[in-house]
Amino acid sequence: MGIYSGELVYRRLFTMKTSTFLSFCILLMCSVVVVSCDIQDVQHSDLVGVFSADYKSGREHLILNSDGKFEQTVTVKSSGKVIKAIGSWKFHPSDRDIVFDDNFLVIEDGFEEFDPDFERPKIKGIVVIPVLRKNGYPQLGGHPGIIYFWKAPGDRNPGKTDPRTE
Repeated sequence: MGIYSGELVYRRLFTMKTSTFLSFCILLMCSVVVVSCDIQDVQHSDLVGVFSADYKSGREHLILNSDGKFEQTVTVKSSGKVIKAIGSWKFHPSDRDIVFDDNFLVIEDGFEEFDPDFERPKIKGIVVIPVLRKNGYPQLGGHPGIIYFWKAPGDRNPGKTDPRTE
């Protein structure tokens, strides 16, 4: 009877370890699938279209044209002032970033604080923004304070389309 009890305990432990191991493997495989969805390659053609960003100091509407030109409309929340900029952009697929010329407007600093002189920056230069794919949509920006979300064609409501809420 003692040998039988030991064998039963061994079988139960083995079954528990096996089921725990299988659960871990399934969880790992699901994690790999989810992560791989977010690191899919982004092509130049994926970026052509309309993006919007809504953050503490303002709201932006960004149009990336296929010819490498952009149109940016910035609305400052505190004053309601609307500023437009036109310039050029280039996508670097190997680095997964987009480079804007010095016409691109940046109204917040790296600490999410409003820059009242953003129309006349003290130092002008290019702006480099990382490109990601989240939930199947291209997304510009890696900083949580300012992220440009892709907008569906025909959607004229800036700041309202956010794939994180779908």
